[in-house]
Amino acid sequence: MTSAGDGTDSFRLIWRELGGPIVDAITRRGFGSVVLTRVAPQALGGTGKLEFDKQGVVWTLETPLRSVETSLANIAAD
Repeated sequence: MTSAGDGTDSFRLIWRELGGPIVDAITRRGFGSVVLTRVAPQALGGTGKLEFDKQGVVWTLETPLRSVETSLANIAAD
């Protein structure tokens, strides 16, 4: 959790894969990369970044903390 310049708290999730085979950058965007970079971040009002490091894939999701709290509350209510 970090604090943005405007005083709102933000949530950052970093998924980093290590120890697998060497990863090459993708040549075309498939369904999975679209979900990680556009669909999931937009659902939470945030941003997503997908990187292909030689050690593994790195996905970063950053969104206002209130979006995550609201989503979790909705899941608990179901």
